[in-house]
Amino acid sequence: MAQAIKQALLSRGGRSSVLIRPEENQSIFQLSEIQGAAQNTKSIPFSECFTIVTNSYEGRDKVTKFLQFFAKYLAWKAKKGGDALNMIRYLQISETFRDARSVFRLSKSIFEIKRIKQIFAKTEDPFGRIVNVVSRVMYFAFWLLDNIYILLKMTNQGEDGSRQFIRSLSKRFQFIGQLLFLIYCLKTLRRTYTDESDLKVAALNKMTVKQMQDSLEQIKSLRSDYLLLFGRALSDFIISINHNDLYHAVFGVRMNHGVEGILGMISAVLYIQSLIRKRSRSQ
Repeated sequence: MAQAIKQALLSRGGRSSVLIRPEENQSIFQLSEIQGAAQNTKSIPFSECFTIVTNSYEGRDKVTKFLQFFAKYLAWKAKKGGDALNMIRYLQISETFRDARSVFRLSKSIFEIKRIKQIFAKTEDPFGRIVNVVSRVMYFAFWLLDNIYILLKMTNQGEDGSRQFIRSLSKRFQFIGQLLFLIYCLKTLRRTYTDESDLKVAALNKMTVKQMQDSLEQIKSLRSDYLLLFGRALSDFIISINHNDLYHAVFGVRMNHGVEGILGMISAVLYIQSLIRKRSRSQ
């Protein structure tokens, strides 16, 4: 059936580029494993969701991220209530969670090299390939500098000013990577709508009703994946705007810890939701 979808779209306009699932880097028109993906998505009990999240590195990282930004939100609440002592304590807790996450991401830059190779191998759209590859290169630089910063901090090496410069530079690479990735997500979301429209026209007399329904469900499932991904990336990008002092440059003030905390928690929850969706799809 996957080949029938591709042929139907090619007959519409000769477009041979493919859409890639965010967590799998797979084409919906090349791999039969994800046929009927939406129909195979099952509801999972809370106990199993808890196991899925806690048994994976990314899941545990996002739980820690939620706690990190929840502490930051509590710091804002304490400041709003005039409790300066607890505000400082919550900010210290938030910073501790951030450093703990950084320690467990020391090899993250290596994984970006693997991602870049996968993108080159499986992304046919030239624009999408360039944007996504450059985005991952920026993330590679971000992870590498972040790793250097946390190692220097843990071993108490270098002056504090030098460490902060490395951290500040890493945030700039992160900002560029997030911006490019948001562009890639928007383009992919747009493609799901145009491909859905093209499929409805091109598949007439070329596919059965069941094939048409399954194909549309695949596209809608991919769209849902990227909507979650876009929401998470946008939340992180707004936080990055604040960390790079762009919000202050425009509005003259920094974004308060309460807004940062809420955005960080939203990002963590959306990632966990994506993780559970991925696992439910595979069952």
